[in-house]
Amino acid sequence: MKYFEQRLNALLLAMLALVGSSVQADDELSLLSIEAPPYVYMLPDGSLDGLFYTRMKCVLDKIQQPYSVSFKPWLRVQMDVENGSADGFFPAVRSQERDQYASLTNTIIAAKYFLYYLKDAPLKPGDPDFKAKAKVSSIRGTLRNQELVAAGYMPGPEAISFENLFDQLDRGRVEAILISGALAEFLATKRGTLDMYGRQFYDELSFGMYISNAFIKQRPEFLNKFNSNIHSCE
Repeated sequence: MKYFEQRLNALLLAMLALVGSSVQADDELSLLSIEAPPYVYMLPDGSLDGLFYTRMKCVLDKIQQPYSVSFKPWLRVQMDVENGSADGFFPAVRSQERDQYASLTNTIIAAKYFLYYLKDAPLKPGDPDFKAKAKVSSIRGTLRNQELVAAGYMPGPEAISFENLFDQLDRGRVEAILISGALAEFLATKRGTLDMYGRQFYDELSFGMYISNAFIKQRPEFLNKFNSNIHSCE
């Protein structure tokens, strides 16, 4: 009899452990991003760092929200949140399309964008015929590509990564690339090519984190809690 009681107790403990782990998994915020140093990137030991990431992490830690982060191509990042495979993505700017399936937090970080070009290129931003003759590229799946076309620029081949974006510029496949100044300087310095480029200011964007409306429906207090703690993590 005592043997069966011990077995029953062991079984109950195992069931409680499974329930506990299930609750913890359901509570975890599943986030996706693209590696974009110095805003978010992976260190050699596998941990994450970056200007955007550290501030976002500070807020999530303050509100005691468990989370995980995975890197994927930017277009896939958005698709996975839209179809419910993940709970959110970052860093992101507001768009009407994204607002249909997710909600944007308040600004976590702002970034200045520039058109980068080769200093010795015959055609440069600011030249009268630049828009008519030059190809300009950005990252595939970003709003920047749509904005460039709407502004009258000729679209170049879409890059799948920021390294790929600079590869296109260096090889003459495009005359300019649209990229944040901090990100461009980080990568170009790493590549040893910073002195090759000139740049022209384009605009400034505010970035936040998009959280799926499905997650917010389950956790309606999350967005307000997150937003109210952003300033304490400056």
